[in-house]
Amino acid sequence: RDESRNNLTLDMYLDCLRQICHQIGISGEKFNQDIILHPGDNSSMAAAKTIQAIEKYKADMSNILKGLKTLVVLDDVWSHEDVELFNFGEHTASRFSILLTTRTLDEH
Repeated sequence: RDESRNNLTLDMYLDCLRQICHQIGISGEKFNQDIILHPGDNSSMAAAKTIQAIEKYKADMSNILKGLKTLVVLDDVWSHEDVELFNFGEHTASRFSILLTTRTLDEH
């Protein structure tokens, strides 16, 4: 298992963001995949566009949660990078917490 990469696909991430919106009673329509890939784009260009989109979606969610008390529960997390995708509190002054569970074993 490669612990250094995200296990979430962009589609999975966007679905999670839409679910958060649903749970707080707002539309999640803005969280749709709108990355435009061109025929000449190589895998590095596609990855860069995906990262830019994720950062935009993360900032959008931070704005939505601004001023709200928020607890995000992440179940069965395998990598730190996946948790960072949901750290919306770093961009806002909201009271924000993350509770996570994992099956990662501490081998020390």
